[in-house]
Amino acid sequence: VARVLTRSASFPGVASMDVLYAPPEYFQFTGRGKQASRFSPDQALVFIVSETIHEGQLAVAPAPPVLRIDGVHEVQPREVTRLADSEHHRTTVVRFPRTDADGAPLMTEHTRQLELTVSNPVGDGAKILRWDLPIVYPESASLGQGISLGILLAMAAGLLAALSPCLIQQTVLYLSILPGVGLAARSGAMVSARPDIV
Repeated sequence: VARVLTRSASFPGVASMDVLYAPPEYFQFTGRGKQASRFSPDQALVFIVSETIHEGQLAVAPAPPVLRIDGVHEVQPREVTRLADSEHHRTTVVRFPRTDADGAPLMTEHTRQLELTVSNPVGDGAKILRWDLPIVYPESASLGQGISLGILLAMAAGLLAALSPCLIQQTVLYLSILPGVGLAARSGAMVSARPDIV
């Protein structure tokens, strides 16, 4: 899901940027309800911007991204929140309003494209990142209703590993050592407090 919603930009030198468009479905598909309540994707258009540079420093106060909806409406961010900030990496959540000054929705079911203009995090220049709408999610994505095939296969592999003949034999020995009781204790012989481990 994140791969479908992420766009990347590289800038001259060593700067790169990944931008995730985070509609309400993103938070549902990924089970991030707590973040959804924090960023309110149903009330704002949410973008998560990750900037990286391998040499030098990121700009202290970069120009905020600008959103263009269907090439017509140009929207300035309502809120910019830094989640993580260091010399070489920065993660920012940018929220744009869903309505214009008159309360009319900027994005409807007829909206076909979002364009986000992002600035070079270390210098001059900008790039335009595009999302074609509606977003087509992979078939494997689910709205948290049931278990996906990947999770089911991982659980089956773990169960198979736990039930394999080699592991079952070691489990019996491990469980008897765990409380400090060895095989000699069952035969009535004296057992030291710390059994020797072979």
